[in-house]
Amino acid sequence: MSGSASAYDFRHGKSASRKTDASQESRASVRREQTLSSHDPAHISLFVPSLGGGGAERVMVTLANALAERHFLVDFVVWTESGPLRSLLSEKVDVVVLGTYNPVRLVFGLARFLKTYKPQVVISALFVGNIVAALAKAASRSRAHLILTEHVAIGTYLRNEPRRLRRLCVPPLMRLTYVLAQNIVAVSRGAAQSLVSVLGKNTSKRITVIYNPIDLARIDAMAAADDKIDSSSVPTIINVGRLVDQKDQQTLIRAFAKLRSRRPCRLVILGEGEKRSTLAALAERLGVGSDVLMPGFISNPYSWIRKSAVFVLSSKFEGLPTVLIEAMQCGAPVISADCPSGPAEILEHGQWGKLFVPGDVDALACAIDEALDGKLVADVRQRAADFSIDTAVSQYVALFP
Repeated sequence: MSGSASAYDFRHGKSASRKTDASQESRASVRREQTLSSHDPAHISLFVPSLGGGGAERVMVTLANALAERHFLVDFVVWTESGPLRSLLSEKVDVVVLGTYNPVRLVFGLARFLKTYKPQVVISALFVGNIVAALAKAASRSRAHLILTEHVAIGTYLRNEPRRLRRLCVPPLMRLTYVLAQNIVAVSRGAAQSLVSVLGKNTSKRITVIYNPIDLARIDAMAAADDKIDSSSVPTIINVGRLVDQKDQQTLIRAFAKLRSRRPCRLVILGEGEKRSTLAALAERLGVGSDVLMPGFISNPYSWIRKSAVFVLSSKFEGLPTVLIEAMQCGAPVISADCPSGPAEILEHGQWGKLFVPGDVDALACAIDEALDGKLVADVRQRAADFSIDTAVSQYVALFP
């Protein structure tokens, strides 16, 4: 894969790669001709906030690359182009930059894109992006087939949202806009149930569950890479996720501190976010600061996971935690909070790994202790194979008109 895909900047109607307006019009014309000459939807646009390191963004990158490999013409439309996942996009995928975080400007920027390039299918992710995509479709009077995807247990997310205005405004906005979509996709059965709790029971028949596409071959190749990881003699516990309240690395650090008091081990947390200083301070306060490594966002976490003794997901809530499946593909024993939603579905209620009650420090410390003693012996790669990219992409393609 390459990060050399061309990028188009819609802030000024010019291409970020310095192509002329005329070349953009030519490109749009070619796309329209390709679309009209085919019975299948040749032009697909995926809409996400950024190419940041979030799980939903990573899933959309995987989906975009897979659709491009199937000979669809694929755009990746983002609010801002910067982000560590940029290098993972195939050179066959064009990046379109709207260049704003302002919701109103986003709606009109995306509407202008829809009018200009006339994609046949638009796939959006995350509730803010979904609301913007639906409004842009209405504003542009686009005939695009709109697929909204929900990557989190949205009901739980909103209950945990500290901003009162967002808690009050998001549900009615979702109910107003999601009806404009031809399809709504939830990434797990739990995420679907949570979505129904927000949208209403009459929407349940409009929701399709499609598990996230996982590029298992790419994970194997990256896991085998040598990233000069510190080959410490002590067993490593690893967590991968944004450093935010949702991921609850506080519980993980507290459990690790209990465990570290009775056996040698270290904790590695890969990710970046607003809780970095809080987590570092907690580790220092518990006396394990030197044993907790937080190297930030790592573009290849799989080689780290492969060399670790156990992978831990400590989240308060999820949708379908792709990173848990990726860890299983790396062959790591896994422990997960039994949070809404996804982990219990992935692990089939404990068949493939250990589940613990979210926030239970003692239960997590005990589970990690058992894992380090070699008591988690399931062949987790066997379960990971059920989430192949071909299966998920075929299910998305089946929704296309």
